[in-house]
Amino acid sequence: MNEERMKILNMLSEGKITTEEADRLLDAVGAAPSMAAANPVGADGLPKYLYVNVNSFKENGEEKKENVNIKVPMALIKAGVNIASLMPEDVQGEINKAMDEKGVKFNLSDIKKENLDEFLVALRELEVNVDGENERVRIYCQ
Repeated sequence: MNEERMKILNMLSEGKITTEEADRLLDAVGAAPSMAAANPVGADGLPKYLYVNVNSFKENGEEKKENVNIKVPMALIKAGVNIASLMPEDVQGEINKAMDEKGVKFNLSDIKKENLDEFLVALRELEVNVDGENERVRIYCQ
């Protein structure tokens, strides 16, 4: 990853810029589409991006234009963990309660910065492939 991109992602993870600002800056310095293939993990061995691709097909098997391609920088996930650690306990409790009401057993305080690298290492092995009749879904990390 070039130095400019790294600075932008660091500013994002530190909360100095928003995701929209980071996106515009990354576009300005020129996104390298083949970067993931050339360098799938960072120097620390952790994946750099979470990808979600959804391709829709017409009945005759041709690809539709309604495709979704999402590339989430792991720096954004790290920034989220940093933000969660700054939340007061009562706010975390409200989030946990809302998640529980939706049937999701989740405790925001269980996400610790020191456990994040372990989580990211586990994500290296993540691969979801769903080939449906009218769509193909791929979720993976590189």
